[in-house]
Amino acid sequence: MFSILIIDDEKNVREGLAHFIGNLDGFTVCGTASDGAEALNMCVRLQPDLILTDINMPKVDGLAFISRLRERSANTPIIVISGYDYFSYVQQALRMGVKDYLLKPVNRGELERLLRRVRDETEAGKAEQASVDPAAGKADPVEVCKETIQRRYSDPSLDIEQLAQELFLSPSHLRALFKQRTGMSFVRYLSAYRMELAAEMLTSTCMQIQDIAAAVSYEDAHYFANCFRKYTGVSASAWREKNSTETRKDSSNLTPESSVFLFDRKDLRHTIELQSAGKAQK
Repeated sequence: MFSILIIDDEKNVREGLAHFIGNLDGFTVCGTASDGAEALNMCVRLQPDLILTDINMPKVDGLAFISRLRERSANTPIIVISGYDYFSYVQQALRMGVKDYLLKPVNRGELERLLRRVRDETEAGKAEQASVDPAAGKADPVEVCKETIQRRYSDPSLDIEQLAQELFLSPSHLRALFKQRTGMSFVRYLSAYRMELAAEMLTSTCMQIQDIAAAVSYEDAHYFANCFRKYTGVSASAWREKNSTETRKDSSNLTPESSVFLFDRKDLRHTIELQSAGKAQK
């Protein structure tokens, strides 16, 4: 079903549109909102396929709503339905990439034709996107999460709620998608990356353990030590002793845990080199 979010400050308009659209085959109304502020939150939670919005509304009007929506890189198709036939409004809306601009009272036949056209265009676009290289289409949210972890692993506040907001997805949807694609939760993946990066730092640098803990977001060195032991089965100092550059000339010296890294160790070392270069520049 093609889901639609309706935004209008007039209750009778919202209900009338919802009733009409709800009776069309292949369409469903996933929610209604009375202003743009409420609608922005609903977009994150509901992820509609199409948005119908009025222009003149309290708090956050239709044009401001569209602008904020686009700032979040959301490319959800939008149809404006308004009682104002002002050229400046139409021009602004079209510049923001809206699909069309209908005047109230809405002609139901015209609205139905427009809804079906937008649905067909959207579905055709999704099919085409699926057939091309992912890099040429919309950013893959799971890959964005992975890349963000590689850049911001040292940030203690990094969590999936932040990323979901940046990607304009609901946290629950992003959690499910991430686990489906990676086989583990976001929290577990982030923790694994930090632990393995710390292990590589212990192996290839002379950094103090408390400094390594801080570098991978752990402000409490004791807590880091417990997490590291739980992840690898050995203490940080024991890991360093068995796997340091000086003692691992023979691969037989590696501890069993060091041979089952989830992440490519060359990539981890590259991340460490970038971190060191960044500190040197400062």
